[in-house]
Amino acid sequence: MAQLILAISPSQPDSAATRDAVVSHLEPFLAAVDTTLHAKGLGHAGEPVEGRAWVSFKTSDLLVAEYVAIDKTFGTPLEDSFDVLKELPTAEISYRSIEIYFNQSDIPNGYDPLDFRNQAMELVETAMAKADAGEWSGADIGANLETGEPEVNFGFEVNDFGQAEALVREALRGTPFDCIREITRFAT
Repeated sequence: MAQLILAISPSQPDSAATRDAVVSHLEPFLAAVDTTLHAKGLGHAGEPVEGRAWVSFKTSDLLVAEYVAIDKTFGTPLEDSFDVLKELPTAEISYRSIEIYFNQSDIPNGYDPLDFRNQAMELVETAMAKADAGEWSGADIGANLETGEPEVNFGFEVNDFGQAEALVREALRGTPFDCIREITRFAT
């Protein structure tokens, strides 16, 4: 298998929204040529594309997948919204992680951002441990690359993206920590 990585053009005013629109538009066309969504991100440090929103697809035929991505956006508002940055042959994924992001402005009153992040992280860590689904891999406080808005985040190395994301949402549902901005997948 190989990866087709599409990096959203820096000229796009909201690259996360553009990335999601590209995924929604292309996913059915790419599925028809045995190409599936692999991972997506916002360009944080350590991601395959830094400073730009991106999406990657697993495919058995890079040439066909690239052609479909370009052809099916031609003449649409998504035309020229992304660059085909890399086409990387990959072995089986050996590392999967998720990052859970919260905007500080969404944190309920009365919580210090670091205390909020740490308490949310403890709930998720407990759920991951009970399900043997993943292990804590780090935490940070910083700013959203798109908006500059202050954010907090934490991450887990996981066995399965879908299971891990469901565990995160379930662990935080109905709590003061149920204000996730985004869960981002990373894979190598």
